[in-house]
Amino acid sequence: MKSLDVKLSKEINTSAEKVWDILGTNFLTISEWGGGILSSVRNPNVPVNFEGAPAGGRVCDVKGLGKINETILHFSNDKREITWSAESPKIPGFVKGLQNAFYIEDFGGNKCKVTANLTAKLKGIGGLLLKGKMEKDFEKTIGFFLDDLKIYAETDEVSQKKKKEIEKSKK
Repeated sequence: MKSLDVKLSKEINTSAEKVWDILGTNFLTISEWGGGILSSVRNPNVPVNFEGAPAGGRVCDVKGLGKINETILHFSNDKREITWSAESPKIPGFVKGLQNAFYIEDFGGNKCKVTANLTAKLKGIGGLLLKGKMEKDFEKTIGFFLDDLKIYAETDEVSQKKKKEIEKSKK
């Protein structure tokens, strides 16, 4: 079985606390600033398993993928860490255990680094043939996500891409 492991980091010119508030404390509001995420709501079917977690999971409507059920697997306010799994009928069957982890490193003052680490197990011929393409696609997606996070955290405004998405949804 092949492993998919995509890791990207981005320095953000604001406090680690503010970034954690956006990613961790306000886990449910990702659709307000994250490009491609059309809506995000608490999943009432997933219990809260971690002290301080805002929910046990959420359901996101993602452009091109539809509904994705995400369950929090790890949550630490003290360490500013969160990991969630993602499941959707549109995720290919050869992709198993898709998880996304975020870690925030405090550099003091108004500077921190966010690291995103997406992992999954890939099975069969599909996993073998598509691993490279999937890595590139996920690198691109995570890169856009981190860019949106940086803009939102530093300016309290959504990215231009997200603004266009919001305007389009109002029509």
